[in-house]
Amino acid sequence: MNSFLDQFLTSEEISSLKRAFNSNEPFYIQKTKRPFNTIPFAQNFIDITSIKNNWHGPVDVHSKEIQDECDSMTVDIHRAAEHFESGCGLLINDINNTYHSHNELIEELKVFFGVSALSYGRSLIYGTPKNGGSATHFDQNFNLIFQLSGKKKWKLEENKSVINPLTRHALNQECDPELQSYLLDDFPQNIDDFSYEFDLEEGSMLFVPIGHWHNTHASDDSFALNFTFTTPSWADILLTAMRARIISSDEWRKRVSGLNDKAVLEDNLVRFQSLLENLAKDLEGWSSIDVLSMIEGRDLRQ
Repeated sequence: MNSFLDQFLTSEEISSLKRAFNSNEPFYIQKTKRPFNTIPFAQNFIDITSIKNNWHGPVDVHSKEIQDECDSMTVDIHRAAEHFESGCGLLINDINNTYHSHNELIEELKVFFGVSALSYGRSLIYGTPKNGGSATHFDQNFNLIFQLSGKKKWKLEENKSVINPLTRHALNQECDPELQSYLLDDFPQNIDDFSYEFDLEEGSMLFVPIGHWHNTHASDDSFALNFTFTTPSWADILLTAMRARIISSDEWRKRVSGLNDKAVLEDNLVRFQSLLENLAKDLEGWSSIDVLSMIEGRDLRQ
């Protein structure tokens, strides 16, 4: 059992959270069994005054017009507080780099969810002023949200345009070319009806799965602690393993050249074809458990 989650969730809620993660569905608890003031340093972020008194690093400020991180600027906490008072949302990234005890919590959560050691986990603080919020978007990571203060409504909807996105995207913003390449359908122009609506208040917890559209609206000043995890895909695992294997070869490490010289290009293509054929033969002997164990740095058979 996960000792961090045990503080706040019942055994039944912990099982439900795991099922929601495995099925990539939202999960919500209106009131956890204990307040979040036992999370290390959570009290430093319950309102804008406590943040001004305790945070000395950079803060991202989101514009009131777009309300998304794609349109933001990075400032110090004093300027950030001024922007917050004028209606701009705030994001404090990677607080685990300052409060290192959060790294232990992140590692616990990685084990609980059973994600790869290559997963990038971090803790963040979102500050949303009264009547502010975030524009509709989806993320390539999954989020575990602990509402520290204030009230915020979350709306979520399953994404029918893309499955397992590797990139975040905000509605009606320019689409990443790689993301565009594997869309099932065009993104909607707007989403009027959301399947899920959750009202978060102090003591609420929400799990937001990968790829679900969501937006938020705060009915009063809102501050939340997020633990987010960007996990590798099977493609990432394979590419990482392949790179580790082939860069031991000086032939694979040769730089691409001769693209504007037909004779040189033909010779290089012959060599490249030989490398590909040898790699294909090598891959025939690869075992999925061996590859994954190598990437994870431990024998997964045990």
